[in-house]
Formats: sequence, C-alpha cells, structure tokens
Amino acid sequence: MSVSFDEQAQMRASQPALASQAILEVEDITIAFGAGGGGGLIAVDGVSLNVHSSQTVALVGESGSGKSTLGLAVMRHYRASKGAIRFRSADIAAFDRARLKAYRRQVQMINQDPYASLSPRMRIRDIIAEPMQAHGMYSAPGERDAEIEKLAAQCGLPAGLLDRFPDALSGGQRQRVAIARALALRPELIVADEPTSALDVSVQAQILALLRGLKDQFAVSCLFISHNLAVVRQVADEVVVLLSGRVMERGSTEDLFSSPLHPYSCSLIEAIPVPDPDAPFAFNAGKARSSRRALISGCPYTDRCAFKTEICTRKVPPLEEKKPGRWAACWHAESIKLKPGQVQ
Repeated sequence: MSVSFDEQAQMRASQPALASQAILEVEDITIAFGAGGGGGLIAVDGVSLNVHSSQTVALVGESGSGKSTLGLAVMRHYRASKGAIRFRSADIAAFDRARLKAYRRQVQMINQDPYASLSPRMRIRDIIAEPMQAHGMYSAPGERDAEIEKLAAQCGLPAGLLDRFPDALSGGQRQRVAIARALALRPELIVADEPTSALDVSVQAQILALLRGLKDQFAVSCLFISHNLAVVRQVADEVVVLLSGRVMERGSTEDLFSSPLHPYSCSLIEAIPVPDPDAPFAFNAGKARSSRRALISGCPYTDRCAFKTEICTRKVPPLEEKKPGRWAACWHAESIKLKPGQVQ
C-alpha cells in the first residue's frame, strides 16, 4: 500500500539522524560545453555544496552564473566533466536506467515558466496524475483521484479547477499545479528553478509562502535557484553565491545578509529594490562586463570590484572558511569592511 504524504512526513521528522545527514552532496563539480573543440565554455567550475534533510539551499547569482546548469546536473540532464553528485551517498553518474527512474521519483523539479511547463492539451487532474501513473502509484480504484484532490487542496487549488485546462488558470494557479505535480511522487528533494520570476510580485509572495509551508509539512528539501536575493531571504536556510560558474560566498542566509564577506554578494544585496516611493534613485551604469574567458586568470569579479589589487587579476582566490560556517573566495575578505554603496 502506498504511504500517504502525512505519514511520510511524520516518518522523516521522527528520524533525527536523517535530518543531520546530507541527502545531496555536490563535490567539486565542473560542467563544460564544447570544450573538445577548443574555446569551450566552463559553465560550472569546481562547485561544492550539501543539502540536508528538510533544508533549503539557494543558488543565487546573475544570469549566466551557472545556477540553472548546476540544477539540471542534479537532475542528471547534464553530466559533469569533473567531480561527483551523490544522492544518499550514491553517485548519480553511475545509475543505470532502473536506478535513474527511482532517482527521478526521489528528486523532482519545478520549472521557471508555468505557462510553458504544463501541457495545454491535458486537464489539471491528468497533469498531476501523470507522474503517479508513470511510477505505478495508487492502483486501487479511486485512490489516485482522492490523493490528487487532497494534494491540490494542500497546494491551494480548488477542486473545481482539476477538470480545467491550463489556459483557464492564472499564472499563480499554474505554478501551484506545477508544485503539486512535483510533490505527486513524494520526493525527498525538489530543484526549484526560478519558480516565482515569471509571476507578479503579489503572486510571488503567495507562492513563496506555499513553498515554505509545504517544506515543513512534507519534510522535503529544496535546491532553490534564483537571481533575486529578496526572494531567497524568505525561503532559504543557506545561500551559495555563484559568479561565472564559481562559488564566491557560502553561508547561512542571515549571516550573508547581515555581513556579506564578498563584494559581489554585497552588490547583489544592494540591487534589491527598496519598497519606498520616496527613496532616492541612483543609477550607476558602470562599464561593460569583461568576457568570462578574459577573467579566467583571476577573480571573476575584478572587472567591477572596488577593492581589487594586483593579486586579484593574477590569481584565482580559493574558497576558504573565513569565519565558522562562512566561506568566501576573496583575497581581501578579512581586511575589507563592506558598506552599502561602497561596491558600486
């Protein structure tokens, strides 16, 4: 007999040993495209991180920093050219077809665009039921429909919407369907790739509140990908800051927001809009970014950093533990004191 959502969440919560164990381990991952032909691009460069049970780890950074590529590698849509991704201590690169199918049941993804991620030819009930059918869940008569209706209610979807098509739903409702579909297999980990960026601000707040509640209710872990630190602050326990495929800083969410160690992290925090119509507006165009290939010999933030010195342009700074639980890849992290407006 299938285990219900509530029963599975209780089982996970009742095992403190599992809560302290890393369910996902990303160790020194490098992902390259076109490297065999010369002049290829290293999209992810030596990234390491862990996600523990019932924990949300956020990957943040500007467009092109490698966030989504790393998320797709966790789903094994991309294969790493170096390093390892382990789920429950098992290397996912070694999974055969049967083990990969089992892994896909344990790790699900929420895509960025709710308009493109749902089939327009399927009713909502069938969209949520499809992964259940693929994995042979709830074979008893009426059991699957009952579970779909229960899950829809938990995701804030009225039962009356289940027999409609996606084009009859709003953007927020479609993303709730995508979340329900991701939870339909009772996964242990969800990879959420910019799940609110295509939504209005008011709807974003509702979806973020839903994700926070479901994480606790189902004891599910999350790798949350976003460029928006205002969103990340509401959902993440730990933040990994990426730039040009490399980790610039890593630490708890509150520590990073209260005292960022890397100038790039500080610049991302300063980019958060202030909800005050009377706040002064300052636009600093700066200069165009250098190409990633031009920055491979040093820190990838040197073309914009106010604190750069000769060593920054000559040597790549290693990712080091600067304070307990705080990691940064900056030659001057211990000597500089970051203040708002100082890094622009």
